[in-house]
Amino acid sequence: MSQAEVGPEGTLEVFSQASLGPAKTLPSDWVIEADGGGDARRNIAVATTSSGATLTLRTGAQRFVMARRTKATLLASPYIGWSWRMATPPGRESDIRMIVGFHGGNPESRSWGAEPLAWLGTQLPPFDRAITILWGQSALERGSFSTATPIPEYIARGGTEHLNKWWTDNLDLAELYRKAWPNDRFERTRIMFVGFAVGTDEGSEAQFGDIVLYR
Repeated sequence: MSQAEVGPEGTLEVFSQASLGPAKTLPSDWVIEADGGGDARRNIAVATTSSGATLTLRTGAQRFVMARRTKATLLASPYIGWSWRMATPPGRESDIRMIVGFHGGNPESRSWGAEPLAWLGTQLPPFDRAITILWGQSALERGSFSTATPIPEYIARGGTEHLNKWWTDNLDLAELYRKAWPNDRFERTRIMFVGFAVGTDEGSEAQFGDIVLYR
């Protein structure tokens, strides 16, 4: 399976106008899979303008995951930056969140070849850790990080007063990883994919642009 590789400077444009194919389409290292095997592409739209590319995601009848397989080392590319616009208030079952998957740091994980896939489908590479990045119900939640859920959750922004506006955010993935799993082998941790988990209950919409891993 193809993977998007980080450049010598430690940067990988996960989603941007430059990362799209000649027909302004997503390259083959993107995975799109719906829970139950449905078609999620009708809830995904890619648009390009003179100012850049925009990815629009909408919730539907089925949950789905959309992610780009990456080949990056956490310590070499520890930061993620992105812009986003949340059009509707998120709910626990209808939210649209970013998700980053990791592999190699967990000392209890099996070898690369033996590690099972742990997601909705079969096209994602193996991963033993993941963090989700979401929009909170309140602006006061910004910056909170919870490890109480099966997949740790970081609230990067929130509040209904901030809806329908574009925001640019940056996050130290390595710092969050250390907080969640302080006994892992950080030097062995790889970023296996960056993408989105989209819930059900039709009506929620979010837009993203300029997603990049960097150091």
